[in-house]
Amino acid sequence: MIATQKRNQLSFEFYHIPDNVRFCNDVSDKECGTCNFSTYDHCVGFIFPDPNYEILFHQDAYHKVCLKDYERLHPGTIEKIKHY
Repeated sequence: MIATQKRNQLSFEFYHIPDNVRFCNDVSDKECGTCNFSTYDHCVGFIFPDPNYEILFHQDAYHKVCLKDYERLHPGTIEKIKHY
């Protein structure tokens, strides 16, 4: 499902971040600091490109998401990305 995130972005942009999955920036430091996934790839294998960054700086960048949220919706993701 396509979800529009409420943050500074160009009006025509839509991110393919699943509903109920937070960006890393939206997770409190306390919650993130106690998470067992803190050392894993929060870009989830580079599947969430950031078009704003590419437009502004002509370089690829990727959104980081909360792995706890993403794993809840997509069980097995953590096992797949452990080795990145």
